[in-house]
Amino acid sequence: MKTLITLLLISTSLFLNGQSQSMLGAWERQGSEASHQVILILTDGFWSFTEYSIEQKNFVGTMGGAWNLQDGTISYTYEFSTFAEVLQKQLLPTAASQENSDQLTLGDTRWTRVDAGKPGALNGAWII
Repeated sequence: MKTLITLLLISTSLFLNGQSQSMLGAWERQGSEASHQVILILTDGFWSFTEYSIEQKNFVGTMGGAWNLQDGTISYTYEFSTFAEVLQKQLLPTAASQENSDQLTLGDTRWTRVDAGKPGALNGAWII
């Protein structure tokens, strides 16, 4: 019985780790206005969200911080934001599901994959 429980825990852990790995990359959706586009980038442990106006060709805002996935819930820690002042790190848990490799649902928002986050010349953390 202990062996069965151990195997169940290990397989659940591997499934959740695999699910978070498949969420890595860049995702897009329509922004707060019809002419705005939003890009969400999920890297290993960090996220960034950037909104820009396609029509006016300008930057609207950005935010980001750390993230993790546990039991179907993605938890974002807000560490910076140009939309609102972040005086301290804020944690926001949100339901997460992925129907296929190109569709991601966070809360009630659906995202479409733009980039799979595979290694390449520009992949990884940049220090500016």
